[in-house]
Amino acid sequence: MQKLAAGILLFTLLLPFGIKLSIVANYAMNLHYYQTVLCENKDKPELKCNGKCHLKKELTALEPKQETPAAPALPAISSLSIEVFELPNLLEVTPLISTALTPEELTYSSKTLLGFIAEQNEPPELIA
Repeated sequence: MQKLAAGILLFTLLLPFGIKLSIVANYAMNLHYYQTVLCENKDKPELKCNGKCHLKKELTALEPKQETPAAPALPAISSLSIEVFELPNLLEVTPLISTALTPEELTYSSKTLLGFIAEQNEPPELIA
């Protein structure tokens, strides 16, 4: 089953090349016919076209037409305005209540705080 799928895939990929190769082989086998009948520049022998002009037409007819999509039209800009916003500084810390403590009050409050923490963290008494 895998060999069949690989064969089909290979055939599909090589088909366009095979068609072009068959057209070039037909040109090589029927060169005299291309030069005398199909050549568009028979009246201009200095170009030495030898029917290649018709061969080129046959090969370009096989290629798909590639249309470039049109770029969408941009609206015309009549005026340009730039708005600038100022964001608050989020890293700035502002105290809600500002009180100035003296060193004595600071020492007292820290001792009180440490005493409160010590009272809360006393180990429980063992009951025997």
